Amino acid sequence: MALIDELKARKSELLTQTEAIDREAAKVREQYEETLADLRKKRIPLEERIRTIDALIKSEGGK
Repeated sequence: MALIDELKARKSELLTQTEAIDREAAKVREQYEETLADLRKKRIPLEERIRTIDALIKSEGGK
């Protein structure tokens, strides 16, 4: 029975470690999503400016 108890203890340790990794991965994923959302917010006004410039160019007869 000692072997079984040792194996169960080791399994418990490994499960604890994998759960910790999963929590850390979730934090990283959340930070990534926040950073990506911030970048998208910064990009939108730039795209709007580009469309405005394109419209001005087109209105002046350019391509």
